[in-house]
Amino acid sequence: MSSEHFSEHETEEADIRNFILLGFKDIFQEVTGLDPDLLELDQNIVYDLDVDSLTMVEMAVEAEDQYDLIIRIPDEVLAEMQMVIDFVNYIYDQVTRLTIDDQTRLLHKFESLQASKYQSQLGTTVGFRPQLHQQ
Repeated sequence: MSSEHFSEHETEEADIRNFILLGFKDIFQEVTGLDPDLLELDQNIVYDLDVDSLTMVEMAVEAEDQYDLIIRIPDEVLAEMQMVIDFVNYIYDQVTRLTIDDQTRLLHKFESLQASKYQSQLGTTVGFRPQLHQQ
């Protein structure tokens, strides 16, 4: 299905999730030294990628640093993360709950650090400004 069949919201959500996946690939490569192109959303982090619990903790710390400590990954949440998609979904849910100021701060950080690096992979939408979920 071509992108013109998706709503603007669906396209923005897909761009955000893709951006998060690219960030996870950076973390994966930095912590494990392995090729980030090995990662697929449906892979089990422990069994398919041979990542042990200590490495998972290191990856969580790196993710928190990447998100300027605005987003935390509690130990109990980390223990539940099995698949790459679990990580992406958790970060997405946390990003959409941030204040507009924190979203903007992350946007500027990612645009300055990674936008040019991933421009071709992300298409035209590089940054993100998701709508906050109503609480």
